[in-house]
Amino acid sequence: PDRDDACRCGGVGATLVNAAAAGADHTACSASPWVYGFRLPLPYHPNAEGREAMASLVLAALETSGPRRATMPS
Repeated sequence: PDRDDACRCGGVGATLVNAAAAGADHTACSASPWVYGFRLPLPYHPNAEGREAMASLVLAALETSGPRRATMPS
């Protein structure tokens, strides 16, 4: 995600949750990975810790931004 992504999200009332930035220290080779290593059929897919961390990020964003009514861009 970049600044343009954040601008597009804000333009439609969405909040961007940057899981990539939050998980930067939790790669497959880190001491506390949020993803599995290269394992087929889903290489680098989030493990239980990663899924929980991402869910926490989304919940925190919802608590911060509060519920909003969806709007369609014109």
